[in-house]
Amino acid sequence: MRALRLVQFGEDPVLQDVPEPVAGPGEVIVRIGGSGLSCARA
Repeated sequence: MRALRLVQFGEDPVLQDVPEPVAGPGEVIVRIGGSGLSCARA
Protein backbone atom coordinates (compact mmCIF):
# COMPACT_ATOMS: atom_id res chain seq x y z
CA MET A 1 0.00 0.00 0.00
CA ARG A 2 1.25 3.51 -0.68
CA ALA A 3 0.84 6.47 1.66
CA LEU A 4 1.64 10.17 1.34
CA ARG A 5 3.47 10.87 4.59
CA LEU A 6 4.65 14.04 6.28
CA VAL A 7 8.06 12.86 7.50
CA GLN A 8 9.52 16.20 8.61
CA PHE A 9 7.73 19.43 9.57
CA GLY A 10 8.16 22.07 6.87
CA GLU A 11 9.22 19.54 4.21
CA ASP A 12 7.23 18.26 1.24
CA PRO A 13 5.20 15.07 1.73
CA VAL A 14 6.84 11.81 0.63
CA LEU A 15 5.10 8.93 -1.17
CA GLN A 16 6.13 5.72 0.61
CA ASP A 17 5.25 2.02 0.58
CA VAL A 18 3.78 0.99 3.94
CA PRO A 19 2.42 -2.34 5.24
CA GLU A 20 -1.32 -3.06 5.03
CA PRO A 21 -3.04 -2.23 8.34
CA VAL A 22 -4.55 -5.04 10.41
CA ALA A 23 -7.57 -4.39 12.63
CA GLY A 24 -7.32 -5.55 16.21
CA PRO A 25 -10.16 -6.55 18.54
CA GLY A 26 -12.87 -3.85 18.59
CA GLU A 27 -11.26 -1.96 15.67
CA VAL A 28 -12.26 -1.47 12.03
CA ILE A 29 -10.37 -0.48 8.90
CA VAL A 30 -12.02 2.18 6.72
CA ARG A 31 -11.17 2.18 3.00
CA ILE A 32 -10.75 5.75 1.72
CA GLY A 33 -11.71 6.18 -1.95
CA GLY A 34 -9.96 9.53 -2.37
CA SER A 35 -8.62 12.52 -0.53
CA GLY A 36 -6.95 15.85 -1.19
CA LEU A 37 -4.00 17.80 0.11
CA SER A 38 -3.32 21.47 -0.47
CA CYS A 39 0.20 22.73 0.15
CA ALA A 40 0.15 26.51 -0.21
CA ARG A 41 3.57 28.16 -0.07
CA ALA A 42 4.06 31.85 0.56
